[in-house]
Amino acid sequence: MLGNFFMLTCPYLYDLETITYFALLRDNHSIHATTPIAETTQLLLDVYLHNGKIYLHPLKVQHRYSPTMHMLHAWEGDSFLPVTESHTTADVLASAARSPLESASSRLGLWYRTFLHAEQAQAAVKKGGGDPAQAQALFHRMLRMIISRDARVLGLAQKYLTIDDLLEV
Repeated sequence: MLGNFFMLTCPYLYDLETITYFALLRDNHSIHATTPIAETTQLLLDVYLHNGKIYLHPLKVQHRYSPTMHMLHAWEGDSFLPVTESHTTADVLASAARSPLESASSRLGLWYRTFLHAEQAQAAVKKGGGDPAQAQALFHRMLRMIISRDARVLGLAQKYLTIDDLLEV
């Protein structure tokens, strides 16, 4: 839905010649959301906070040209200045690096991660080694995500559905 929102909204904003900013939290959205956003937007920046300093790294800069355009930039006073020291660039970019497993998992998005955790928790409970309270908490979270947030509807869903039912759907 997030990717579709961008694909529908951004062309209208472009036609209106507006400047619009949207922020996304790193590693909180699936690749299904971020890919259409990256393909649609004219300007895509990665922002880092490292040692109390803000850095920008332009990832996409459509119709913009500069010799230092794709370099990391540090916020200095009222300006963003290119970072020319490779050790600083390496430190900043490495500060946000994730392990391959962690970043692969985060690309799944919230829904997929929740289902994956629920599936793992339920499998562990069935084998006798899991935490039933954790599986139950995930069941309640999934009910609110999938079925409803209305207390009456949740009561019926809890009465007639199981975590296995939700995972099967």
